[in-house]
Amino acid sequence: MKALVFSSTKKLIYKTVPKPKLKKNETLIKVLATGICGSDMHAFNGLDKVKKKPPIILGHEVIGINLQKNKYCAINPIISCSKCEYCKKNMEHLCSKLSMIGMTKPIKKNGGFAEFLSIPKSNVLNIPKNKNLYNFTLIEPTAVALHAINLSKKHIDKDLSKLNILIIGAGSIGLLIALILKSKKINKLNMVDFNFKKLEIAKKHTNTSIFQPHQKKLLQQSFDIIYDAVGTNNSREQALNLIKSGGLIMHIGLSEINKGINFLKLTRNEVKLIGSYAYTNKEFKNSLTMISKNKLGNLSWKSFTNLKNGQKIFESINTGKSISPKIILTP
Repeated sequence: MKALVFSSTKKLIYKTVPKPKLKKNETLIKVLATGICGSDMHAFNGLDKVKKKPPIILGHEVIGINLQKNKYCAINPIISCSKCEYCKKNMEHLCSKLSMIGMTKPIKKNGGFAEFLSIPKSNVLNIPKNKNLYNFTLIEPTAVALHAINLSKKHIDKDLSKLNILIIGAGSIGLLIALILKSKKINKLNMVDFNFKKLEIAKKHTNTSIFQPHQKKLLQQSFDIIYDAVGTNNSREQALNLIKSGGLIMHIGLSEINKGINFLKLTRNEVKLIGSYAYTNKEFKNSLTMISKNKLGNLSWKSFTNLKNGQKIFESINTGKSISPKIILTP
C-alpha cells in the first residue's frame, strides 16, 4: 500500500509499505480521509521524540470503510485498556496504558496517512453515507473541543452565556469550540490569532469578534474563560494577561512545553488553570451525533489534498502559508 511515512524531523516520504497485519480483535480499514492535527505538526517539527519517534505513519483523524462489514466508519484513535481506574470511571483518555494510532509509545501503532489501517473493532464507529460524508473527518477535533467545554463547566460556577469568553487560536480546535458554544446559544465569544485570514473564516462561520494579539480593543478587555487552543509560551502569557481574577484558563494546545506561566499572578489572582486532553468515548460518540445532525452548521472551511502532497502541505502549515483551519489528506 502507499503511505506517507514520517521518517525524520521535517521529512515525510510518500512510498510503498506493507499492508498492516491484523492482530486479535482487529479489523482492516480502507482509509478515505485523514485530517492533519496540531500534534502531527508537533511531531513533524521534532518536538515529540518519544511518543512519535520516526519512522511512523502519523494521522489519527480518520474516516474509512470497515472492510469486514463493508460499512463507512470513523475511527476513535484512543486505544484504552478498559480495566484501569480511569477506564472504569469512563475517563478512557487518561488510561494508564493508553495508546493511540500514529504513536510509537507505549506501543508502535501506525496511523491513517496511508491507504489502509488496522484498529481494534471496539474503536470503529459506523457513520451514515450521505453527501456530507467527509464532514465526519472532524469528529476527533470536535471531541477535543467538546471535552474542553465540558471540563470548563465543571470548574466555573457561572452560566457560560453570561461570561466574556476568549478563544486563542483560529485553527480547527478554536473554531470548533466557537461552533459548539454557538450551538448552545453562547454568543459572547472572542477569538485571537496572528493569521487574519483564518480569523475571517472564523468570523464568517461563527460571528465571533476577532482580534490579532496586539490590538488595543483586545488588550483593554478581560475575560472570564480563556480557551488556549495554541499552547505556546506567547499564548499562555497572553491568557494570563487577559484573564480576570478568579477566572478560568483551559489549556488545550500542545505546541510548546515550558515557560509562559506567571505563577505569581496565577496565585495572587486565584486563576484556575486546567489542562484539557483529548476526550472520553462518550464525547467522541456525541461529536459524531452532533455532526450527523448538522448541529455545527456549514463545515465547508476544511480543505483537501492528496496524500502524496503531504510534505508540501506540512511545510505550508509551518510557514503560515496555509489558511485552512483543517487540511485533510486523501489516499
